[in-house]
Amino acid sequence: MRTPITASRMSAVALAAALTLAACGTQGTPQASDAAGSDAPAADADKQFTIASTSFGLSSVPLLAALDAMRDDGYVIEYPALTAPDLVAEGMVRNDFQFGVVGIAPAAVAIQEGAPIINVMSQFSNPWYMYAATDITECGDLAGRRLAIHSEQSTSAAFGFDWIDRECPGTEPEVLVIAGSENRYAAMIAGEVDASAVEIADAVALEEEAGDRFHRLVSFAETLPDILTTTYAVNTEFASENPQVVVDLLTAVLEQHRMIDEDPAYFAGLVEEYRPYISGVVSDRSIELQGALFQTDGGFTEEFVQSTIDFLTEATVIEGDLAVEGIADFSYLEQALEGQGG
Repeated sequence: MRTPITASRMSAVALAAALTLAACGTQGTPQASDAAGSDAPAADADKQFTIASTSFGLSSVPLLAALDAMRDDGYVIEYPALTAPDLVAEGMVRNDFQFGVVGIAPAAVAIQEGAPIINVMSQFSNPWYMYAATDITECGDLAGRRLAIHSEQSTSAAFGFDWIDRECPGTEPEVLVIAGSENRYAAMIAGEVDASAVEIADAVALEEEAGDRFHRLVSFAETLPDILTTTYAVNTEFASENPQVVVDLLTAVLEQHRMIDEDPAYFAGLVEEYRPYISGVVSDRSIELQGALFQTDGGFTEEFVQSTIDFLTEATVIEGDLAVEGIADFSYLEQALEGQGG
């Protein structure tokens, strides 16, 4: 099978530099926070952290609400919104960011390169679909067409290229890197992209706004339901020194998932509060379907991690042997669920 992405492993130069800086004890400065917290009063050393993400869409809403709930309990939290997933992993290597919301594929690649990172919970169940222009009716029609991906290491990109390798081997689309499902959706609407993997809310919006121009080519949510996509990861040194902080974060996120599960209208309210620029353009159906993806049990099991490793290995996103315990620690989620009676 051909390597699905031009550079299927994190830049060796970038990661090596990050690991060298970490070894020397050098830390960078986090970027501007997406939410309040930078001007908050100083907290106890064991009640502050930074969590980085590249998500600006609906999927980030439960986390933003959870972080505010933790701030109410005395935490001081920074939330840098970055533009590339590699930056999240590199910042976690240096301990600039103690937590990251990352694709499990780039996280696994970084861990294989020696990054002190471990995955501790899934962000949501598989939300990915491949949408394409209506004249692209089958896999082979992607040849020479503009296919947008999130990043060279992203799980959604691996989904797409693995599907191409299976359905129409040898097909070579023109690959464009556009981070963020919502940005790829906008590029499709603008006529700059012919096909892309998009998250469920953007898929619904695409059908509603441009259903005459784009259609669903394949549902990865249906074909790969047991593959993890995006996870909460933590710097291992920070986690070993601050285990309760990890448990507190997962507990706060799970509480948001529980409230969303019990009352879909609650999620709609969160979207309006934290992503008002989205709430005015996405439909109730988009919000309903997106909200259903947030799992009350964290969606993070040994079986799911093993299935994901098997998939990423077969897709040549990761190379060599990689054990479940090498990229996942379930103990923090287990404690969070026990604390909730789960």
